[in-house]
Parts: sequence; structure tokens; C-alpha cells
Amino acid sequence: MAKKKENKYRSSGVSASTETVTGNKSFGLGRGFNVNDPVVRNMAVAALCSGVILCIIKTVQGTMPSDEITTYGIMGALNFVFSYLLAVELDPEPGRRYGGLVAGVLTVVLQAVCGAGDAALTLLMVFLMRLFNRSSGQAHQVTDNVLMLILSYWLAHEGFWFIPLVTGFCYALESQIPEGSNRSLYVAAIAFAMMFIMDHPPIDHVLNIEYLILGGIMVIFFLPELSMARFNTARGDRTGMYLNARRVQIGQSVFLIINFFLAWYGGNKMVVALLPLWGAGLGVGLFLLYWLIQNKERLHARAEVKAAAGPVKSPHAMRKPPKGKKLAHAADAEAIQDAEIVKDVEPAQDAEIVADTPDDKAQQA
Repeated sequence: MAKKKENKYRSSGVSASTETVTGNKSFGLGRGFNVNDPVVRNMAVAALCSGVILCIIKTVQGTMPSDEITTYGIMGALNFVFSYLLAVELDPEPGRRYGGLVAGVLTVVLQAVCGAGDAALTLLMVFLMRLFNRSSGQAHQVTDNVLMLILSYWLAHEGFWFIPLVTGFCYALESQIPEGSNRSLYVAAIAFAMMFIMDHPPIDHVLNIEYLILGGIMVIFFLPELSMARFNTARGDRTGMYLNARRVQIGQSVFLIINFFLAWYGGNKMVVALLPLWGAGLGVGLFLLYWLIQNKERLHARAEVKAAAGPVKSPHAMRKPPKGKKLAHAADAEAIQDAEIVKDVEPAQDAEIVADTPDDKAQQA
């Protein structure tokens, strides 16, 4: 009797089971928290501190009863967390996750000045961005669709009856882009039907000039993210495969389109609900600017070396998990991503870059 062929994936430490590679079949867009990650710990502490600070501010002002102050502080903490999650989806590059903390701080400042944003709308936007970039490493599943439809219904019930239209648009677009799913069209049809059966209360379309200026500033700082998305090295949590750069860019573009449409049509009331989204967009844009300034010389030197070496195959054309690594959890993928980033700035590589300068070549000759 012939010997049964050994599974090559098991010999390298990668489980061949579907559950290990794709995760839970019902929650395709879910992502876990790595409690050992200092960025996540800082986010949790900052969110709690933000809620307490907002409660103290309103207590000193004396403009709210105690129960409303408690709700106001809880909403501030939730908006901090959801703004951080949204920022990580808008800029999935593992080396720029501190932009999420900047986004959370800006969201809290905007809440203290302009009012509390809508946490349900921010959470819906987080899942819509994951729908496009698939940072979890898996496509959307039934439970993800139900959750987004429930959030859309709740927001429509609150008076934002056009939110199901936004959800349906995102699902319909997702079915047409690279690696899209045809079942997204069915969810889009349900979202459109939901919009038509909901009541359509009148909306005040007045938009203050201050909000218009704030939105313009957010767009200006966020636009460079569209270009930097072509060079992202982020991988899916469950599969370890490089994210599709086109899908990431489409998600970022949809983010800007949705913000423009909702602010222009919903007026001041809608803008206040959008403040966590604007804080996330402004936060990742500001941190990207800081990151580019800090790494300007190194990036320029690496670009010259690559140009001299000739064209190389893009990492997005080799969208395979790293050999010999088990990526069943988000922490494993993040560890490999961080290791690759550290490897790019090792002294040995810097020495090679310096050796390519004309003066060093002359000395070597």
C-alpha cells in the first residue's frame, strides 16, 4: 500500500485547516486586540482618561445633569476607541498605527468644542472600510452583513434615513472591484429597500462655514494617503497575504466621498455626527506628514538604490503568506510586519546605501 503523502503545510508549521486560515466563518471582518501591543494599551488608557476628562469638563461647566454627563463621558471614550479603529483601517500600514492615537485625541477635542459624534456611525464606517481593504484577511460573512444592516437601520431610525443608501452603495461597489463578491449585490438590494420603507423626516441642510473649513482641512491632510496606499506592506490578519493596494485606495476614496455627501446633504446635525470620522481622517493625515518628515532621508536613499537596481517585482504581486510562519492570529501577523520594518532600517542596509555615494566609490577605487 502506498504511503500517504504528508501535508507540506503541516511540516512548515502552518495549519491546513480552514478554521485556522480564514478564522470564524460567521465573522469575516472581525479583528482581535493584541493586549501585549503597547499601542493598544496606550489606546485603552487614553480612551478611559478621555471619558473622565470630558465628564470633569461638563461638571465644572454645570450645563448638564449628572446622568447626561455620564453618557457624555462614555460617548467620548467610545468615540476615541472607534476613531482609533477607523484610523487603523484608513492607513493599515503597521508602522503608522500611532496615527490612530492622534485621531482619538483630535476626536475628543472636537467633541469638547462642537459636541459628541455618533458612535454607531463611526462603527459602521469601520466595518465598511474593512469591507474594502479586507485587513482581517477574509471577505465579509453573513454576521458582518447583518451587523451593518442593523447599524444602518438604527441610524435611519434616528433620522438619518439616507444612511442605508450609503451602505447599499458601498456593497454594490464592492461587488465590482478586484476580488469583489457577487453576494454583495444582495446585501445592497436589502439596504436600498430599507431606505425606501423608512420614514423620511425633513432635514435642515444648513451648513456653517466653520464646519466647511474643518472638512476642507481634513481632506487636504488626508489626500496623501491615497498615494501612500500603493506602497503599503500590511498583511491580512488570518492569511498573512499582502493587502490589495487598489482595494485600500478605493476604500479611502469612498471614505472621502461619503463624508462629502453626508455633510453636504445632512447639514450641521450630520456634521456633528461625523466628527469622529473627521478626527480619524485628520489624525492619520497629520501623522503621515510627521512620518514622512522623520523618514525623508532614508526613503530618498532607498528610492535611489532601488532605481539604480532596476525594476523589481511588487510585493503585492506576490500575495502569499510568509513560508514557515503560522498566522492564525492578528498578533502573529503584526509581529512579522514589525520585524520586516525593523529589518529595513538595519545598519547593514544603511551602510550599503552610503557605499553607493560617488565619494565612497572613488575611495574604494
